[in-house]
Amino acid sequence: MLHNSSPEEKETNLEKVKPKLIIFLLGPGNHYLNQRKDIADKLRNMNYKVMVMEDEPDWLEYSTIVDKFHDLLQRVDPQLIVALFTKKGSPVGVTFEIGYICGYYGRVETERKLRFLLEAQLNEKEILSSYIRKGLFTTICHSSYYDINEIVEFIDSFARNKIIELGWA
Repeated sequence: MLHNSSPEEKETNLEKVKPKLIIFLLGPGNHYLNQRKDIADKLRNMNYKVMVMEDEPDWLEYSTIVDKFHDLLQRVDPQLIVALFTKKGSPVGVTFEIGYICGYYGRVETERKLRFLLEAQLNEKEILSSYIRKGLFTTICHSSYYDINEIVEFIDSFARNKIIELGWA
């Protein structure tokens, strides 16, 4: 890590290593999938490498969707995983994925990798399981957003912090 570099040099270094950081976006499907793909595109335009599970090879190549999810975690090993929770989208798949991530990486590594973004004014008790609300929320960074641009800003901030935490810049 460069300790005595100027802010401009630090920014240049951050920009250089952004393509090394792999961000995995989780969230509800249906019409929210298009929103997630838009977010991924905006982040890619900022030079991040971003994964959306539905963009990866077809499910037919795997026995189950769980096998596909496991293969992605194993093959790609993202440094940053962002779970989006929305007021209307079903949280069931995202909740399962978070549980799987906890089992796959263990709690300490999950806390290092995982971040939550919740749509503003979301009813947490209705949407989130108590494991997430009362368990993971006590140790994992989470924020609320109002629109897609805020989501991109939050993820950019999470990613920049992750790059610094990893000692890449």
